[in-house]
Amino acid sequence: MKRFFLATLQLFRTTVSPASAGPHHSNWAFGQGPPGHRAIRSRVRTFAKTEFPMRLQPLGRRLSALLAAATVIIATAQSGPASAKATDTRRPVTAERPASSEIEVYFYNQYKNTVRVAVADWAPNVCKYYGRFLALGWWSVKQGEKVHVVNTDNQIIMYYAESEGMIWAGNGTYRSWVAQGSPWSNCWTVEQVSPWREVNFIKLNMGNVDEFTLYLTP
Repeated sequence: MKRFFLATLQLFRTTVSPASAGPHHSNWAFGQGPPGHRAIRSRVRTFAKTEFPMRLQPLGRRLSALLAAATVIIATAQSGPASAKATDTRRPVTAERPASSEIEVYFYNQYKNTVRVAVADWAPNVCKYYGRFLALGWWSVKQGEKVHVVNTDNQIIMYYAESEGMIWAGNGTYRSWVAQGSPWSNCWTVEQVSPWREVNFIKLNMGNVDEFTLYLTP
C-alpha cells in the first residue's frame, strides 16, 4: 500500500510541475483539478489495475490459506479426537503372546457325563475396547470324545467347563459372562443380565505348538 501511494505521488510530480501548471495554477476552479489532471488520473488508473492487484495477490493467497487452516482447527476442536468414542479403559485380562502359527485347540472329555465347554480367545479387533478377548460357547463334549473347539494364533486362551456334578473353573481372577443357550459370544468385559451369568475362567498357556488337547478329568 505504501508503495502504491509513493508511486502515485511520483506520477503527480512528474506530470504536473509548477512550471507546467502555468501562471493561473492558484486559481483552479473547484472540482476541475490542475492542467494535465486527466493524464494523471489515466496513469494512476493504469498503475492501479496492473501493479496494485499483483501486489495483493500473494497476500490474498496467504489470507485464504490462514482462513482454511483456522476452519480445520475449529472443526477438529468441536468434534474432538477420534479416540473419544465409547472407549473402555480397562486393561485386557492378559498380554498378547502370538504363536508362530495357528494352534488347533481340542477338548477331550474323561468325565462320566457330557461336558459343555466355553472358551475365550484373543480378539483384539473385535473386542478392542472390551478386554480384547472374545468368549464363545457352548461346545458339547460327550464322555470319551475329543472335540475341536477353536483355531487361534495366540498361545493363551481361557476356558470354563461344566457338567452334571462337576465344573472346571478358576479362582476368580478371570471372570466373564456366559449364556444359558447356545451358540453365543460376548466380549470379555461386556456385562450382561439374566439369564446370562458370570463365571470364573481358567487361564491356559498352551506354549508354541501346532495342536493342543486339554483333558477334562474329574
